[in-house]
Amino acid sequence: MNALSSHEPQPLPQSTTPVLPFSRPLPLGLLRWAYYLTVLQRIALALFVALVALACGLYWLTFHTQHRWEDAYQQLASLRQQTREMVILNDALAGDLAGDTVIPAALKPATVSQTVVLPALPERAPRPAQPPQPLSLLDAPVGY
Repeated sequence: MNALSSHEPQPLPQSTTPVLPFSRPLPLGLLRWAYYLTVLQRIALALFVALVALACGLYWLTFHTQHRWEDAYQQLASLRQQTREMVILNDALAGDLAGDTVIPAALKPATVSQTVVLPALPERAPRPAQPPQPLSLLDAPVGY
């Protein structure tokens, strides 16, 4: 035969915790408070989710703004470098042009008849110096 069938079933252990029967229903006021607490919990959860979403949006906005500032500053630095290079190149070209000009060999000395004499300007009375105006806070440069 089967080994299980010869084995006697074991009785279930008795529970040591007493079971108390409810002899009366819960009071109506307690049920209302339970309902109000459930509604309050749902509202608090919705507010928490909204605050987390707001914090994530603010973090993204801050990160994005900082990234745009960094890109604009890199562009400004690049434009400053290009301006310096163009000024140096322009000065070098101006020097080369001045050196490339050929002095004609057939220069004649200037004569007295070619001299231009300009009459002297009449003297003007000096203007009184204006006192310096104080700087207001609105005229001060604003940093970034």
